[in-house]
Amino acid sequence: AFSGTFWSALNLVCRTWDLTVVPPVLDPAAAADTDARLTIASPIRLRPDPTHHSSEFIPSAALGFEQVHLERRAEQRTDGINRQIHVQVRMRGEPRLDAIKLDRSQSFYVILGNIAVDAEGRCFPLQQSESHSPGGDILFSAIISDLNEPQSALVISGMVTTTVEHHFVTELELRPGELHALDLGGVGGWAALLDDDAALANGIDQIGLLVQRAQPTHALHSFMRADVSTASDGPLLSEADGKIQGTSDSTIIFAMPRIANHAHHVTLSGWMDNEVEVPFTVTIPPP
Repeated sequence: AFSGTFWSALNLVCRTWDLTVVPPVLDPAAAADTDARLTIASPIRLRPDPTHHSSEFIPSAALGFEQVHLERRAEQRTDGINRQIHVQVRMRGEPRLDAIKLDRSQSFYVILGNIAVDAEGRCFPLQQSESHSPGGDILFSAIISDLNEPQSALVISGMVTTTVEHHFVTELELRPGELHALDLGGVGGWAALLDDDAALANGIDQIGLLVQRAQPTHALHSFMRADVSTASDGPLLSEADGKIQGTSDSTIIFAMPRIANHAHHVTLSGWMDNEVEVPFTVTIPPP
C-alpha cells in the first residue's frame, strides 16, 4: 500500500506511465463571464506525455505546485554579472477540496516573500513579477537574483489568500424567547424568534427571525434564505430574503407576518464567504 501525500501519489503515477496533468480549462460560457468563479480543486485529468517530462508537483499542505517554466539568465551590471532565475509555477488544490472557489476579479492573491534561501542558509533577493489566472489556470512568477555563487536547491515561501465559499443548510426547532446556536458555513452564529416584546427590547421595529453571525466580516443577506413553518399554521416564510439590521453586516432579520407561541421549524440555507490564508513553500532545483 502507498503511504504519502496526494501529490506524492500523483507524481508516482505520472512518472510510472509518462503522464502529465492537463491544466484546468474554463468552459466557454464561464470564460466569458467576468464574475465567474475559478476553482483550484477541479478534478485531475491526465494525458500521455510524448516528451517524457512527466508532471511533478511539490506538495505543500493540501496545495500542489508544479514548476512550468524555469529560465536562467545573466545580465551585465556596472558591478559585474547578475545571474538570475526566472520561474513560473502552477498551483492546484487536491480534488477533495471542492468547496474552495476563487473569485478571479478580486479574491485571489499569491504573496511571496522577498528572499529565496538555499541549503546553506544563504539568502538571495526575490521579486514577484506577476500572479494571474488565464483560462482557469492559477499561475505566479518570480525572479531570483544575485546567484553568482554555486548554489543548491532554492526554497521560496509565500501565502495564498482567497475566499472560501461554504454551502450550508441548517435546520432547527425554535420557540419565541429562545437562542439557538448555528453553524453558518463553518462560522458560528445564533438565531432567535422576536415577538413584539423581544423586538422592542432589541430596538427592532418588526417581528421576525433574527440571525446573527459571530464574526461580522461579510454581509449575509446575499447568501442566505429562510423557511419557517409550524405544524398547526403551515408555512410562515418560504425562501425569504433577510434585511441587514443596524450598522453591522453580521445581523439580519427575516420579517414574519406572525409568530406562534409554540415551536417553529426553521431552515436556513445559502453560501457563506470566509477569507483564508494558506502558507506554502516551493523548492527550485539546483542547476
